[in-house]
Parts: sequence; C-alpha cells; structure tokens
Amino acid sequence: RERSRLSLQESCVTTMGNNARFNPEERALISMCVATSLHYYSYELVRSSSMALFSSSKGFGGALSYAFPLAMAFVCPASVLMLFLYGKLLSSFGPRKTLQMTIRLCSLIWVVLASIIVLLGRIEQRNIVHDDESQNAVFGSYTVMLLKKATIGFIFIFQNCYSNLLCTQYYSFIGSVMSNRQKVDCDKWYPIMSGVNALAATVSATVAHRAAAYFGFTGLLILASIFALSCEIFANLAYSISIKHGFSPEIRITKKKEKEANIMKSESVCQNDETNSEINSNILHRAKKVFAQFPVLWYLFYETLSFQSLSSMLNVCFFTKLKFAFPDDVLRSAYIGKFYGAVSASAGILQFAVLPIFTKRFELKWIWRSMPLILCILTFLLVINQTIKDDTSLSSLILVGLSFFSVKVMEYSARSYVSEMAYVPLDFESRFVGREVNGVIGNGFGRSGMSLMIAGLTSSYVNADQQILSVLSCVLSFTWLACSYQLSNAIVHQINRTKKET
Repeated sequence: RERSRLSLQESCVTTMGNNARFNPEERALISMCVATSLHYYSYELVRSSSMALFSSSKGFGGALSYAFPLAMAFVCPASVLMLFLYGKLLSSFGPRKTLQMTIRLCSLIWVVLASIIVLLGRIEQRNIVHDDESQNAVFGSYTVMLLKKATIGFIFIFQNCYSNLLCTQYYSFIGSVMSNRQKVDCDKWYPIMSGVNALAATVSATVAHRAAAYFGFTGLLILASIFALSCEIFANLAYSISIKHGFSPEIRITKKKEKEANIMKSESVCQNDETNSEINSNILHRAKKVFAQFPVLWYLFYETLSFQSLSSMLNVCFFTKLKFAFPDDVLRSAYIGKFYGAVSASAGILQFAVLPIFTKRFELKWIWRSMPLILCILTFLLVINQTIKDDTSLSSLILVGLSFFSVKVMEYSARSYVSEMAYVPLDFESRFVGREVNGVIGNGFGRSGMSLMIAGLTSSYVNADQQILSVLSCVLSFTWLACSYQLSNAIVHQINRTKKET
C-alpha cells in the first residue's frame, strides 16, 4: 500500500509538472506575445497623439478638407522606402538584429519628433512675446508654423507605416514557430495571443487621453518610445529560446545560404556573380519568385488591397464627420481614444470568446466570406441614408461610425486570425516575403491610392463629397466580398496541395 501510494504521488507530481511547464516553442511564443502586446500598447499612444496633433487647428489637417486623404497618400511611398531599407538590413544582419535595429530606430524617431515639436512650440511662444523682433528672424512666425505643420504631417505618415513594419517581423517569427503543428496548437495559441494584444491596445487607448492631460501629446510620443524599447527585451528572449533549441528562423536562413553558397561554388564565375546578385537583391525581387510559386499570395494581396481601400474610405468619412461633431481638439481626442478602446475591447472579446467556438464549428473560408457581407449591408444602408437625409444628420454619423467600427474590429480580430492561418501552409521564406509585401505594400498602397483619389474628389466636389464617398464605400465593400470569396477558394486549394506534398 505504501509503495502504491508513493507511486501514485509521483505520477501526480509528474503529470502536474508536465502540465505546468511549456515546451520551448510555447515559451518562445509567450515571450514574443509579450513583445507584441507592448508594441500595440505603444502604438495606441502614438496613434492618439498623432491624430490629435494632426487634426488640431494648428496641425497639418486643421483647415483643409482634403488634408487627411492627402497625408494618407504619402503612406505607400514611405512604406515602400521602409520595406526597401528593411530588406537591405535583413540581408546584411539577419532577422534578429534587424528587429533590434528597427525597434531602436523607431523609438529614436519618436523621441526626436517630440523634441522638435516642443522646441518649435517654445520658439513660437517667444515670437509671440517678441513680435517686433521676430519679423525678420530666421525662425519667424510663418517659418515656425510651416515647420510645425511639416513635422506633424511626418508624424502622421510615419505612424501609419512603422507598425506594419514591426508587426510583420513579430508575426513572421510567430508563424515560423506555429508551422510546427506537432509542438504548437495554432487554434489554441493564436486566439490567446490576439486577445492579449487586443487587451493591451484597449488599456492603452483608454488611458491615452488621461495621460495626455499630464504629459501632453508630445509626452505620449516619448512614453510610446519607452514601451517600444521594452519590446526588444522580450523579442530577444524569444529568439534566444529558439536558437538554444534549434528552431530559430536564423538557423533556417543560415542553412539556406550555405546551400546556395555550395551551389555557387560548383558553377562558373559568371554564374556565381548572377546568383550572388539574385540572393542579395531586395525583397521585391524575391517576391516575384515566391508569388509565382504560391498563387494564394496574389489573392491575399488583392484582398488586402480591397480591404485597406475600404478602410481608408470609411476612415476619411468618419474623420470628416468627427471634425464637425467635435470642433474642440481635446474632446475629439478623448472621443477617438474611447472609440479605439471600444474597438480593441470588442476585438479581444471576439478573440477570446467567439472565434474559438466559431472555428471549431465552421471552416475558415466561411469567416472570409461572412466579414464583407456585414460591410455590404452597412454601406448600403449608408448610401440610402445619405440620399434621404443631410450629411450632418446624427443617423449618418452613427452609420459611418458603425461601419468604420466594424472594419477595425474585423481587422484586429477575425481578419487578423484568418490571415495568419493562410500563411501557415507555406514555407518560411514564402511566409516571410508574402507577409512583408502584403503587410507593407498591400496595406500602404490600398491606403495611399484610395486616399489620393479621395483628396482629388473632396477638393473638386466639396459640397457633394459625402454622397460620393458613401457610394464608393458600398462599391468597395462588394469588391472586398468578391476578393475574399476568391481567396477562400485559393486557401482551400493550397491546404489540399500541402497535404498531398507532405
């Protein structure tokens, strides 16, 4: 009896220890999840600050109706430039050091921009006190105003670019770890990580306007840079765990480079130069090969393009109506913070409670097909409302807000989940290149291209801009529906193809 009792205790302790401990892949995921949650906390602080500065009476978009879409039009060129520089860093230093360098660079940029705004504000106050002496000064009132508007515009553009650049690096590592389905349960871990990220964004968006009352909007940028730097600690921990246990993306890249180097040695000098130039080429050149090998990436690109175009259209409509509804900068900033806090909270509830149940009962293709249907209904109702009632009516603001709210909730929850699952059947390089191109170029071009068109429309048809934008939103909703339907079929085909190959 004593022996049986001891053996039973030992088995219980062993079982509890095995359940309490995580395998190396799961520990790496937890570390990277902490890094991504800190990133989203930092991003919400940046977004609250940049939106408040941009929409203020003295900001870049304070007077012109087309300032917001005009600024968004510069997002795509800036995103392509950042992607090009990122590809150069990656080919020279590898994914781990590249992530470290980009985190530090982004944090430094926020500190520098905040310092410039503070410095220009002090010069502006000095010019007001010494008005007569500042007329012929190098930094006169007009020059300071232009520099301040340009700096705020750069803050807004950079805020719409840098998050995709960092998030794609975080999720490239997460996708690489999740590709080993024997060690990691994707259906279990991805909703948890997405829910934690949504919770961090909710808390940040909720406290942002209160923190701005103590530190100011420039102080929020400095706080965001501190939280961004803390991401590096946990990202390094995740990479250290993966290197120690042999599943790091760097190990795979090193093995691939060694294999390519052996191939180059066996060829002639001329062929060696051509191969070397191909390997060290930028990420856009590599994308051409990967997209041809996996056509599902093209469908993902088209879906991303249509979705971001719709999101940009509704963003402009919502932003324009908010300026009329909340003329005061502080009240508008508080409302925007509460709005994005509600978005993040709703996304977290979907991630934790709804999506795990939905994915067990339905295939992922039905999520792709159901999301655009909601926007098709809402935008169609918006068109009817704009035709019957005035642009400034309360019902119009509610419908635009509800449509934009639905888009952002989907972007942070359901669409984020199914998009990441679409990359899992691919190999590491295809996941990495596809995620970078779709995340940076697809998102940036969808926002910038549509924003440039909106800027032209609002500057030409100021009195009828809302009617035109509502109709275009409805058209883009049905376009997103068509792209999502084609993508869902392509993902099913890719999964079946991967199963046959394995």
